[in-house]
Amino acid sequence: MPRCKTNPVVNPRPNPDRFRSITAPPGETPRETYDRLKGLYRCWMHPEIHSKEEIGETVILEQLLKVLPHDMRVWVKEHEPKDGVTAAKLAGQYHNAHRGTPPGPQRQPSYHSNPTRS
Repeated sequence: MPRCKTNPVVNPRPNPDRFRSITAPPGETPRETYDRLKGLYRCWMHPEIHSKEEIGETVILEQLLKVLPHDMRVWVKEHEPKDGVTAAKLAGQYHNAHRGTPPGPQRQPSYHSNPTRS
């Protein structure tokens, strides 16, 4: 089983990329692949200290972030939501703030604009 490189107290929601991007190298048995996946899961979720509800919320949060449009995802992640409900609220705020603006890097978010007064 792989050693966890993150401390669950310091970083309770490490990046799940290692878990999701695993491949089975030639010659590895299905059981060995399973054991590696289980180890990566334990490093990601820390089931010994998190409840089923917390683990489920982490999975939902990660999936929500994955399906958001790029600009929105970046903005939401910058706010470091701890759960899916918070991420959804942040995404809603972003959406409301950018309603009617064209997509792409050329736009200036309304909350950053600083109109000059004459």
